[in-house]
Amino acid sequence: MPKTTPKRQKSNSDTPSKPARMGGMEKERKLELIQRSLGIRHKLKVHDSMKQPDTHEEIAVMMLAKWELEDELHAIEQLLAELRHGNVDAKKHAIIDDEIPLVKKKFKTVDKADGGK
Repeated sequence: MPKTTPKRQKSNSDTPSKPARMGGMEKERKLELIQRSLGIRHKLKVHDSMKQPDTHEEIAVMMLAKWELEDELHAIEQLLAELRHGNVDAKKHAIIDDEIPLVKKKFKTVDKADGGK
């Protein structure tokens, strides 16, 4: 009979005080998407710098591969743009609801008696 370990009970210290998710997606996943988009951009530049194929069949294969990369890049860009729009909306509502206090800058006043020193 295989040994089983008892399930560990969750304590309050196991749960983070703030959610680890950012705008519906984890920060790590967002970074992966950004890195992937940068890699795709590089591949597209390589495609553009390559010598044009000689036959129609080779051109078709190259065009299809390039389209696949462009489609993936557009999908990633749209996803990241939607996340940014959601983040901007959340910040805008937080400012409107006074959840984020706006800091008033203190301006240095010049005292005429000091001669501006």
